[in-house]
Amino acid sequence: FYVDDKKPNPALDSWFGDSWKRGGGTAWGYFTWDPDINVFYYATGNCGPWNPDYRREWGKFDLDPNGGLEHWRSNYCASQMARDGTTGELIWAYNYTPQDHWDIDEPLITPLLEMNIGGQNNRKVAIKAARNGLYYIFDRVTGEILNDPYMHTLQDMFKQDAQGKWVNRTTGRPNQNINTAYWTDKADQDKYVPNRQSPLPATTAGYTGTEMCYYPGTNARNWDNDAYSPRTGMLYFTNSLNGGCQRMIKGDYVPGQGYTLRQAVTIPGGFPNRLVDGTITPNETQLLAIDAAGNKTAWTRNFRRSNQVPVMATASDLLFMCGNDNGTFRAIDAKTGNDVWTFRWGARCRQSPITYRYNNKQYVAVIASSAAANTAVAANAAPDDANRYRRSGSTLYVFALPG
Repeated sequence: FYVDDKKPNPALDSWFGDSWKRGGGTAWGYFTWDPDINVFYYATGNCGPWNPDYRREWGKFDLDPNGGLEHWRSNYCASQMARDGTTGELIWAYNYTPQDHWDIDEPLITPLLEMNIGGQNNRKVAIKAARNGLYYIFDRVTGEILNDPYMHTLQDMFKQDAQGKWVNRTTGRPNQNINTAYWTDKADQDKYVPNRQSPLPATTAGYTGTEMCYYPGTNARNWDNDAYSPRTGMLYFTNSLNGGCQRMIKGDYVPGQGYTLRQAVTIPGGFPNRLVDGTITPNETQLLAIDAAGNKTAWTRNFRRSNQVPVMATASDLLFMCGNDNGTFRAIDAKTGNDVWTFRWGARCRQSPITYRYNNKQYVAVIASSAAANTAVAANAAPDDANRYRRSGSTLYVFALPG
């Protein structure tokens, strides 16, 4: 535990007043379990409501000298959790994105592996290429951060300190970028960032002057599971390169009704996609390979259209993944990111492939679907897209390996 994450009463000590009664975060993602120490790991969703003024002392955003958030951090949403597998007792927790103004969320799977790090061999670690754009290595017994988290996908919610660090490893606090924080009232915003300009013209309907754009707009990643290969030592996943723009609004809690208290805004000319170095790009998605122990990105592969899909790694150094961008199924070289084999099925696919053996023969299976809620394949805007890339219905495809 870091001090901020070990509160005697997480509700009263990290949520202002009685805001915890109308807030919280869900656990809608994946669980992993370490049978040796009987601890299970999961991470939690965004804070409710999204508007931070309804969870903190109104208008206050107090940072320490390094930029770490001091008060009203909204434990335990957008957090990593470790619990006793028998009793459910909280062993440790870590708040990835304190106060989470941006719906960053953190439902992703927590891969468990052993790593030579911190002067120890075969140390039990948990790794996370988080939705806030940073990559973490934890001691999975204690929750200590063992690496200097680095930025795998562009984000501007946090900033680097004078030593180039995104996270203070003594306190565990990320260094908040006050220029991308949110307030409901412009008078409060002006106390902290008096020169910040709204990206919207003042004549725009609903204009408040507190509108602001940020990265990553729909999180650095979606729910899609990543894959770790012990053969290559790499973690594989897909990301999103877009940004987002929003404003916070006022409202009352009404049971059974929505309670986000924020509005997405569209700015004139749009908001560009950007690579991790800030370069504007026409691409919407990447497949990334992170050197898990080396704490760096080994390679990336760009996709012109959105292709946030699950990844499966195999012992033959292949990655299997759907191709939402062009209606294909791909086998990819895990060391280079290049296609080894493709199959066009003309449908969308957000499912995770599986592999299994039957009668000494290996198979790879996955479902492709163009059901009503999943019709558009994001290939391009050509008139014949419907014929080239879409088929109605859901289909289970099973492929057999030779031999």
